[in-house]
Amino acid sequence: MTHPSDLTQHFLRQIASFPELRAAGVRRTARKGDEIFRPGDEQVVFAVEWGLVKLCFISGDGKEWIRSFAAAPGVFSQVYLQRPDEETTFSAIALEDCAFTAYPYPLLVKIGAENPQLVRAGFEVIQAYLLQRERRARNMLALTAEEAYRDFLQEHADIASRVTQADVSRYLGITPVALSRIRQRMSLPELPESAPAG
Repeated sequence: MTHPSDLTQHFLRQIASFPELRAAGVRRTARKGDEIFRPGDEQVVFAVEWGLVKLCFISGDGKEWIRSFAAAPGVFSQVYLQRPDEETTFSAIALEDCAFTAYPYPLLVKIGAENPQLVRAGFEVIQAYLLQRERRARNMLALTAEEAYRDFLQEHADIASRVTQADVSRYLGITPVALSRIRQRMSLPELPESAPAG
């Protein structure tokens, strides 16, 4: 099976092959701890050049649920459609200093309408991410916390050591204490309580 990062690199090469898209891409940076999304970003696709981002839902009382992580090469977008009465917000927060290229989604759609190779590359990325989400849902419903954590370490081997214990716990839906006990049983060293300096 092709790794999602390989599919993402192919998709980004496809984007770069269109001068109009290259010209429309806006480079942005964020410092560790910054919220990425700005007003108007609802129709923007972000390509991560370097750094690490967590995508999460934050409830009205401040409780955070991590949906996924995005590291270079990765893409993410603000796809969450919020009802007027919805108190939960969807956020993208930099876990490290980051750099992105932001592409306007309507332009991607317009160029994709005449270039099936771009659409196909984008679809393959979306399909890979959907499979990851299905796997995560299966893990939360069918696996023990330890089994789900082992799967996290396998699926996210490239970023596992860069994510704090608190954020891994939020991703798995368990407490940091429970995660610490799992790591002790697995004879793993403790994760940092806070993110390392970017």
